[in-house]
Amino acid sequence: MKRCEKCGKLFDSEEAEFEFDSRVDASFTVSYYQFNIYLCADCAIEEYENGNYFETCECCGKSFNPEEDKHEFERLVSHKIMFADMYEFGIHCADCAAEKVLEKLDNE
Repeated sequence: MKRCEKCGKLFDSEEAEFEFDSRVDASFTVSYYQFNIYLCADCAIEEYENGNYFETCECCGKSFNPEEDKHEFERLVSHKIMFADMYEFGIHCADCAAEKVLEKLDNE
């Protein structure tokens, strides 16, 4: 059992992960384990809903909020393509994802 670093409640991390995954509705894949501290499911969901959820770009290492970067990504590629998947090449920030998508289009 772990102790939530926000509320102090004891919790099982596997149960917290399951509850987090089943209750979070996101337009991208989220991972309970992206939080840098131990959080029970309720606190993790609260942090996520407050915009305190960040991914790390596999390309450049930048920490980014996926919901915010999604809009930037769409702006960056909208002049070339209607619909594109920001996560087509892995977990990338808007700049790296747009670069990879546009590079793929140029090569086709």
